[in-house]
Amino acid sequence: MRRVTLFILLLFLTSFLSAQSKNSLSGEWKQLLPDSIDGWQRIAADEIYQANNLYEFLDGGAEVYLQYGFRRLIHRIYRRNNGPDILLDFYDMGNCDNAYGLFLQQSVDSDSTFGQGSYYAQGYLLFWKSRYLITILALQETPQSKRAVFDLARKIDNRIQSPCLLPALPSKLPLKKRIKHSLRFFHTYFWLRRAFNLPEKNIFRITDSVKVALARYSDGTTLALIAYPEAKQALKIMEALLRSYFKTSSRTPVVQKGNDYYLLEVKGNILIFARNSRGSAPLKKLLTILKNSQ
Repeated sequence: MRRVTLFILLLFLTSFLSAQSKNSLSGEWKQLLPDSIDGWQRIAADEIYQANNLYEFLDGGAEVYLQYGFRRLIHRIYRRNNGPDILLDFYDMGNCDNAYGLFLQQSVDSDSTFGQGSYYAQGYLLFWKSRYLITILALQETPQSKRAVFDLARKIDNRIQSPCLLPALPSKLPLKKRIKHSLRFFHTYFWLRRAFNLPEKNIFRITDSVKVALARYSDGTTLALIAYPEAKQALKIMEALLRSYFKTSSRTPVVQKGNDYYLLEVKGNILIFARNSRGSAPLKKLLTILKNSQ
């Protein structure tokens, strides 16, 4: 009987502590998020989500955030009489690379109005800074709500200290013929596999220590630069791909598989991987550009 009572007590304490953590903020987060803005007041308790229950908030969309190292989400509602509700979602993505990469996935345009990159359209504002990604949504855009959204973003922006240095790898992707807003930056095989329709097995051995910059081009090329910790690792993986995936012993940089042409080359610790279904000529031109770049 004592064991049953103890078990019930432990269950109660676990549920209580879980509920407390779901609706309580650390001091750092309290300092970043204002309780009011331009007459809009925070209502009720914040909703706080972790990786294990993010799907409860983003039904069907949680996977994208989890693939970028999501840590925690604060969901807050601001309310004002005779004004639309304003919804704030404040994502802790763990590090700068994750926040930047997710911003590239979520935005269709970018400017420097807020944080280290922002996008606004019809009452919806998205921006990132440091390890955070922030979305602010006015359920109806009015002159007052738009001003409040901007003031809220500005206040949060000013409170987040230590902005990040942008990763260097995306800047190595050529600009000529690049399709606008096609840039991506990530560190999981999930996105590389989707871009190139690759096998489920992680044949590129991408881990958290491997960074990938990817873009699409108007000549039909999809290009990925995959940065490994060491040059010998990049070379070893390229050789394994030629043998196992492309089934060839040839060491020419452009190989054909089915109806597609692929570029596979190593420059330092970066594995250059590209595909074009229109022919090999664009890939050869691209390789020349990449080899001559710094």
